[in-house]
Order: sequence, then C-alpha cells, then structure tokens
Amino acid sequence: MALLVINAFVIPAFAEMFKSFQGTLPFMTRLLIATSDFILNYWYLLLAVLFLLTAGFRFYVKTPIGELQWAKLQLKIPIVGWLIHRIILARFTRLYALVLRAGLTAVDGIELVGDSTGNAFVAQKIKTIASLVGRGNSISNSIAQTHLFPPLVLQMITLGEESGSIDDLLDDVAEFYQREISYDLVRLSDAIEPIMLVIMGVMVLILALGVFMPMWQMASQIR
Repeated sequence: MALLVINAFVIPAFAEMFKSFQGTLPFMTRLLIATSDFILNYWYLLLAVLFLLTAGFRFYVKTPIGELQWAKLQLKIPIVGWLIHRIILARFTRLYALVLRAGLTAVDGIELVGDSTGNAFVAQKIKTIASLVGRGNSISNSIAQTHLFPPLVLQMITLGEESGSIDDLLDDVAEFYQREISYDLVRLSDAIEPIMLVIMGVMVLILALGVFMPMWQMASQIR
C-alpha cells in the first residue's frame, strides 16, 4: 500500500519539479519516474495480470499434479518450510496415537490419518507407509523408507513398537514436535524482523537516492 501511494502521488510530484532540471537525471531518479509512469498508465494491465496469475495458480493447485507440486514446494519454502513440516508431523503422530487407542489396525489408522494431514505430498508418503505395513513391514521400517522423520524420532517409534507401547511413544513424539514448533515460531519471529528492516531500509535508500540526488545536483548548479 505504501509503495502504491509513493508511486501514485509522491514520485509524480517530484517528477514535475525535476522537469526544470538542466542535464541528465541520475539513473535511480529516472528508474523511479519510469516505474511510477508505468504503474499510473498501465495499472489496469497490472491488475489483469495479477488476476490471471491468481486464477491460474488456484486452478493449477486444484489439479492432482498441481496440488502435489504445491504441497512439495511448501515444505521447501525458506524459513517456514521446516515449520510446516513439523506441524504436519506433530498432527500425524498425535492423531495416529489416538486411532491406535481407538482400536483401529495399523494400516487403517495410517490411511485415516494420512487424509487429514492437509498436505498432498505428505499424504502420499503416508499412503506409501500404509502400503508397506500392509505387506508385512514394521511401522518404523516403513516410515524410515519415506524419510519423513529424522533419525531420533525414528528411534523413538522403533522403541515404542518393540515395547508394545507405540501409541505412548507417538504421543511423546507429538510433544517433542510441539516443543520444536514453539521454538521455531520464536526463531521465525526473530528472523523476520531483521529481514523486514533490511527490505524497508533498501526501499528507503532507493527512494532517498532517487529524490535527493537530483536536488543536490540542482543545488550545485545554482551555486
């Protein structure tokens, strides 16, 4: 919103003032004026492109391939990808412990929980786990083949499977992930703040250079 106000009102006002400038305007100033002119003259095209991109994206992610690719991409997004991954795994382990206590078989429980992960890529991996367990593999070995869980969590699941208390160990895993998520949220907040400050600083620097450099040149010409 701030950028729109600057390009719609601030830059055009300075552009009018700089028309009397004798000589070539600095590159940064010309870039700001050109950007402002483009936005003011072709705003409807920008809105149309934004609408088409949004509609195209929404349509694509509703297709089987698009949904899978978007789900996979979510887990690779810098900073937040690992947080999404841990939230999904915390939900999976918590729900799987509940369905096992409810008396469902290992395969039925995995399939049921897989549909509630909210991520098509992880759901596909969980279906692979269910298929492997259905063919006689252990739960821990099946999970290991999908690379969804880190080694430490796999060891906990293996221990629970061997001791016959896998539901309790799954609860422990869920608690482990909940603590990690709380810690990750703090780290995410700490990471976003300096990034936003840097972005705002760069924007202010570009605007300041674009506006004040020609003013300095005009002042030097007057002297």
